[in-house]
Formats: sequence, structure tokens, C-alpha cells
Amino acid sequence: MTLTLDLHSLRTPQRVLLNALRLSVAPGCVHTLMGPSGSGKSSLLAALCGTLPRGLQFDGMVHLNGQRIDTLPTPARRVGILFQDDLLFPHMTVGDNLLFAVPGGPAAQRQAQVRQALAGVEMDAFANADPATLSGGQRARVALARALLAQPLALLLDEPFARLDVALRKRMRALVFGLVRTRQIPALLVTHDLADVEMDAFANADPATLSGGQRARVALARALLAQPLALLLDEPFARLDVALRERMRALVFGLVRTRQIPALLVTHDLADVANPAQLTHLPPAP
Repeated sequence: MTLTLDLHSLRTPQRVLLNALRLSVAPGCVHTLMGPSGSGKSSLLAALCGTLPRGLQFDGMVHLNGQRIDTLPTPARRVGILFQDDLLFPHMTVGDNLLFAVPGGPAAQRQAQVRQALAGVEMDAFANADPATLSGGQRARVALARALLAQPLALLLDEPFARLDVALRKRMRALVFGLVRTRQIPALLVTHDLADVEMDAFANADPATLSGGQRARVALARALLAQPLALLLDEPFARLDVALRERMRALVFGLVRTRQIPALLVTHDLADVANPAQLTHLPPAP
């Protein structure tokens, strides 16, 4: 159940948001997209699930399990999405919110699916609760259960942990990533937080078994764990292929902006320059 994206461009009438992006997300894996606000991350998720606003143009192809889906209507794509906001219906109980997402079938069977979904997110005692009485974490778990009840073949995550406190964020992250692995569906995550990047499964791994991209992310995480007040980058992208280099560049630059720390980059590649106004050419050695 692999999700593949071959994006030529994603644009507004005024400018190109994204171009030349190719992704392949394997079953049970969470692939992370990072970048500055306004770079087109959420718009890309909208294009994938078929809810792209008028005025934005998607040029590319999306395949899920070998079938092209970008030409299908939204319900036929079988792609679920989870947002920052839980978007629960305030006039419905928790159980009815979930029932709304269950595909048609016998009533008893649909109710059983709701009970099972609530139990899966440790909310089985709240079927008759008013969403307004729930905590932020409880509402987030209900929203996750509802997204999964539609039996999606892929899951899109648009900063779903952003408004949770640190402890709850960690638990929700583990819950979502665990369910993605258990259900063996591909997931695409938009975030500004390096902690959301799914590398926990590699904590006990031999570095020799990691791909170049995984090793680069581990090195970045190690550098940031020291809580630096400034970051020095000595050609960190030089040995990566073009596609991975672009993703790592967006990840690093996004984190520098998010953490509001200054960074000094040494490079031979003009594509690594985030702002031409902050470029200094050193003269060659005499």
C-alpha cells in the first residue's frame, strides 16, 4: 500500500509553491515534510486528498497501491487527514461523531466499529460524552479514531500535535505512529518540530544500517540536542543525492527559523543559499 507522489508543480496564479518533488511512502511508514510557513506543505496535503482550494493548481500524479488517485473524487481516494483542530461536531456525542465516519452497513456492525475504535485510543468510556467536556488530548484521540474509522488506505497529518503540551504530544505521536505501523498504511506528516520526525524506531539501530538520509537526520538531531544558541553547517548536504539534499535543506532551514537561532553555512552549491542577500563569497587562497 505505497503512496507515491510525482509533483511537477503546485502553484498559485502569482507564484510556484513547490516543484519537482518526488516521494514514495512505504506501508507502515511516516514520511515528514518540513519547511517554512507559506511554502505549500498544507496545500500539498489538500492536493493529495482532493480538497485543493480554487485558485491553486496541482500539476503531477499521485498513486496509491499502484492506482492513480489524483483524478478521482475525494471520497474515492480513500485518503484520511488529521488536522491541528479536531473538527468534532459540537451537536453530536463522541460516539455519533465517530459513527458519522463509518462506512455504510448494518447498524449493529457500525456501532461495534465505533466501540472498537474508542477502545483503540483509550476512550471507550466516552461514547456518550459531549465533545465540549473533553480535554485537548481526549479530543485529539477522538479525532484520530474518527479519521481511522473511515478505513483510509493512506493518512495525511497536518501538524496534528502542534497544539498539545509536550507530554501529551509525545503520547499522541507514539499512538499515531504505532497505529500507522499496525495498520500498514503510508502516512505523510507536515510539522515544524524535529521531535515529530519518526526516528524513534532507530534508537537501537547500528548506524551502518541507516540510509544516507537517516544518518543525516540523526546527526542533525544530535547537534540540536545540545540546545545550541547558534549552528555551524560545514557542507552538511554535500554527499546527499539531489532529492534528499532538497528535503534536508528544507528541514534544517525550517528548524533554524523555528528555533530562532543564527546559522552559518559553508557550501560550494548556490542552491544551498537560503537568502542571496546573506551570501558572502570568500576569495580564493593566494
